[in-house]
Amino acid sequence: MSTADTLPEDIVFEILSQALHVPDTDFTTLLSFERAGGVTSPFLTFSPPRSTYLLVSKTWLNVATPVLYSTVVLRSKAQAQALAATLMIKPDLGKFIHRLRVEGGYGNSMHKILKSSQNITDIFLSLDLARSDDPRGLCSGLALISPIRVIVNSPDFVPPVAQGLFEVLQNCLLAWRRLTKLEMSLWFSIQGTMPRVLNKVPYLQSMVLWNKHDARLMPGSIKKIGQNPALTSIRIMTTSVVATQYFRQMLFDAFEEDIRFMHILNLAEMMPSPSQNHTSSVSATHTTTNFIYPAQLLAHPALEEAVWNHILSFAFQSDAPVKTSMVTMPPPRQGDRSSRVSLLTVNKMFMRLGIPHLYHDIVLRYESNARMLASQLERNTALGRHIRTLFFGFAGNTMPADFDKIVAHTPSLVELDAYTHQPISLGSFQRLGKIAGASLRSFRGLKVSDKSRPLSRGWIVKSDLEAGVNPAPFSLFPRLRTLHWDSDQDFGTDVMLIPTTALGSLENLTVGNFHESFLKLISFMEIPSLRTVAFNSHRACGGFSILEQHGAKLHQLSVSEFQMDGASIIWRACPLLNALHILCTEPRHPKPKSNMYSWDGLGWSDKHVDDDSEIEPRPANVPASWFTTSETHMHLERIVFVVAYTNQ
Repeated sequence: MSTADTLPEDIVFEILSQALHVPDTDFTTLLSFERAGGVTSPFLTFSPPRSTYLLVSKTWLNVATPVLYSTVVLRSKAQAQALAATLMIKPDLGKFIHRLRVEGGYGNSMHKILKSSQNITDIFLSLDLARSDDPRGLCSGLALISPIRVIVNSPDFVPPVAQGLFEVLQNCLLAWRRLTKLEMSLWFSIQGTMPRVLNKVPYLQSMVLWNKHDARLMPGSIKKIGQNPALTSIRIMTTSVVATQYFRQMLFDAFEEDIRFMHILNLAEMMPSPSQNHTSSVSATHTTTNFIYPAQLLAHPALEEAVWNHILSFAFQSDAPVKTSMVTMPPPRQGDRSSRVSLLTVNKMFMRLGIPHLYHDIVLRYESNARMLASQLERNTALGRHIRTLFFGFAGNTMPADFDKIVAHTPSLVELDAYTHQPISLGSFQRLGKIAGASLRSFRGLKVSDKSRPLSRGWIVKSDLEAGVNPAPFSLFPRLRTLHWDSDQDFGTDVMLIPTTALGSLENLTVGNFHESFLKLISFMEIPSLRTVAFNSHRACGGFSILEQHGAKLHQLSVSEFQMDGASIIWRACPLLNALHILCTEPRHPKPKSNMYSWDGLGWSDKHVDDDSEIEPRPANVPASWFTTSETHMHLERIVFVVAYTNQ
């Protein structure tokens, strides 16, 4: 009998509830709020299927099934069809679905899902539909449920394909008798007849209105919404302190005499707080029970340690840094860290089991933290082998000398990252490879350079560099999967110094600042797993040697508008592309803005509308010749323009 089968079901439930838990902050993320033009969904990541927990044993299957189905996220038509087919075979599974997030799959399958899921309490709806989406299944199914909380993700203006869904949603808001909480974009809430609808939602108690614009609000529409007699709270979440101050003064001027409205509008909560914890209505149904220590654990010390090790792993789990293609942000500060560290003082077993979890993810917010960690590792070198993730979260022009002291004791390091691309020497890079190269999977946020002068940004540097250096350190990272290179270090012309099998596991390569010798080096390597290449500077040029060598393997590519002058090379060298991102600038707008235009295989989808202009079919000044061969790429799903407007 396996250890998994000997665990009491209540212990299994506590473990699996944590392992299968979907954070409410992820479930409620409004895609059109986080970044202009849309963002990557928090669920658009590759991870092992959560359903694998059900395969451990029959006990785990029985315990995990309700937990697994309690939160369902649908991002595509295929996922919706698979879930609908499962519910047709086993309709009892529908009763376990409490939270449903709909980002795609709006067709007939969605009607079947909603019909089988009568216990839904929280639903997230994305109205950012593509032209090929058919929302009729979702429209007919919404009336079949009665949620408590509704979150609506929408662009500023409802696309024509979603107009019918917009009207159905308004009718459902009036019909849902259990609806007490509603979250949506501020601009969506004031479109058309929506203010009058929100004014009449019978049992609506709380509203959260997300506003990504910095200087606009329509007081009349907001006041109409606030006149709903059932409302007890309205929060308007803005994106900057300046916007918050503007809204405070404007709302005070507009509604100073409306005592009730000023009472339900909590101005102190207009800015979202990283420490704010949203509690799902599902978790609110759990009640506290008296826990009796199982006698089975006392009789089996090895089993007891295994169980407590699982529990401590969740207790010490910390938020990971927020990663984007351009920069990594420090995670929110953990206010309860001292209480978690105090768990080590419970007994010797907790101390022994807890220390590896405490040192698993290290975030150094200040240089003083780095000095303290270096000192600890020098006194107790065994602590370093527990470190898997190391993040330097402070700004600076140079990396402190403690970097080498810390890395010297981290032979099991998996991820290395920094906040502001501090430079490290080539010697430090080589020492990192010798010590942790066998385990390192991700290298981000650090410049590799021995030069004291500031690095130039965005283009190939061909001159005034010191003689090329030995590129051999790249062969020290056999398991590296993600590499962000931001350095104009010259590696010379002798690429034969490095084996072709170097970086054999690399899957994602992001290039910021670079020297042409680095491109030649990458082109010399085989890198069979490479799937994504991103040049993340709007002014990058060149780089075609990588495409000539590795383009046939690439699925995603990001280039600048200058590199698109060689569009014919891209189409010829990259036949398997399913996504092409083009970073470009348009010096015609009076203030910095950003936008995204996309090609979905059927036509242009433009998600930006200027106040005094009509929707453009594609970004201005973009040669049509760039796309003359795109129709021959059967795998291509979208071409995305990331436009940064400047004053130049």
